[in-house]
Amino acid sequence: MILGIDTSGETCYIALIDQANNAVKCTQFNHNRQLIEQLPAYIDAFLAENNATLKAIECLVCGTGPGSFTGVRVGVMYAKTLAFALGKPVIGISSFDAAAYEDISINRAVVCTSKRNEVIAAVYPVYAKSPSIGPVAVATAAWDDWLTEHLPGTERIIGQGIEGANAPVGNLALGACLLAEPLLATGNFSDIDSLIPHYVATSPGGGM
Repeated sequence: MILGIDTSGETCYIALIDQANNAVKCTQFNHNRQLIEQLPAYIDAFLAENNATLKAIECLVCGTGPGSFTGVRVGVMYAKTLAFALGKPVIGISSFDAAAYEDISINRAVVCTSKRNEVIAAVYPVYAKSPSIGPVAVATAAWDDWLTEHLPGTERIIGQGIEGANAPVGNLALGACLLAEPLLATGNFSDIDSLIPHYVATSPGGGM
């Protein structure tokens, strides 16, 4: 079984892939800035609902951002702590890669807001699992120009509350687990000591 979590936004996503029984289960909840207090209880309840236990988990998968500074940090640290306690491997997956993986058959972009009056964006060509541009931080004042320059013809812009976004975010934990499956199969795990959140710094010229 693979247990995935992503805490990069206001919504926390949890997913469980039971490879032996070809089953996939997902859930999500709004943590209302009480992620540290709520996450362990939600994980326990989610596993119990699906007749699973932490001891049955083969690998932990966590979204590494970009996104909320505190949220990503809590999720990554929780996954690392759980992996260490269970003696299981952990795999970190970009939250943007997870969002873009929902439909790789089209040109798409992933966007989210930053508290620094910025939009964080990445562009994914058809069938690409990693971005050709970004993630980069674009000043809000420069967003319209960046959108026009870098996203013409993009069929899907995944995000919420941002001008130009036309598709909702799917379950990021599920996307992360699906991306992690081939890594798990080949033993390509993240190093638990060096696994850290992915933060995006402002680029010179507003990310353009």
